[in-house]
Amino acid sequence: MSTNQVPKEFPGRKGKGCHFSKAVILEIVKQVENGLSRSIIIEQYKISRSTMTEWMRDYGSATYQAGRKGHLSQANKTSILRAVLDGRMTVREAMIAYRVSGSTINNWIRVYKREKGELASIMVSKESSKDKQNEDATDIEKEDLKKALQQAQLQIQALNTLIDVAEDKFKIAIRKKAGAKQSSE
Repeated sequence: MSTNQVPKEFPGRKGKGCHFSKAVILEIVKQVENGLSRSIIIEQYKISRSTMTEWMRDYGSATYQAGRKGHLSQANKTSILRAVLDGRMTVREAMIAYRVSGSTINNWIRVYKREKGELASIMVSKESSKDKQNEDATDIEKEDLKKALQQAQLQIQALNTLIDVAEDKFKIAIRKKAGAKQSSE
């Protein structure tokens, strides 16, 4: 059954406060399991989304229930959780990539932090301090490299000056001229 198909007409309830018969409920659940949009059924039968969810939970087939419950393994949940906590992925990116609601991911984080207690906060603070230390180390390395470059430039300048003075004093060409041939000795 395609998702754009209109549901079969069933004798519904007589008024808003009246209940649907079990046969009607089972037929509605069957239509959803066959792919009919929940929105169409909700509009057709004038029921709430929560009622539709309850019916699917209570009357859905075993195959439907198995497909709905825990579509991610514990290993997948753990890897998503670690990626979010490590900052490799945002909650929004995880929601899109794994088709999990943000509240579910946030609930996993809350449970993880509750189970791990201080360990989780220590890990987060250690990682942030490592990042800060890495930034400090990078800044120190940059400063050291700048100093080394300045010292090397001063040495080159001093050597060039020494060569110039020696060439003038001894009247010999110390620097190799461009295009000069090497001696055959």
